[in-house]
Amino acid sequence: MNEEPRRLSRNETHDLSMIIKDRAKVLKAHAEEQAAACMADFETKMATIYTWDQDETWKKATEEAMKVGPGQPKVHCRPLQGVGYPGGVRATAQRVMGGAW
Repeated sequence: MNEEPRRLSRNETHDLSMIIKDRAKVLKAHAEEQAAACMADFETKMATIYTWDQDETWKKATEEAMKVGPGQPKVHCRPLQGVGYPGGVRATAQRVMGGAW
């Protein structure tokens, strides 16, 4: 029962290549549509104006920093520790809130 696979005819090869090209066009159009949707979402988020009290964690961190005042950078960063903000965010908050390096 070892039959050799049959070869595709010229018409079958042509039809198959047209199907593949059509599918590629559809997939490319879908990818472009998804990219445009992602870009629109990104631009919307970038255009949003955020305030310091919009997020509860940032609100607490800012209020704590305002209580302490400049000159005590370790205290400025304390509210951001343990809440998932990376070290770079803490350093930026430290600079923005007036802490010394």
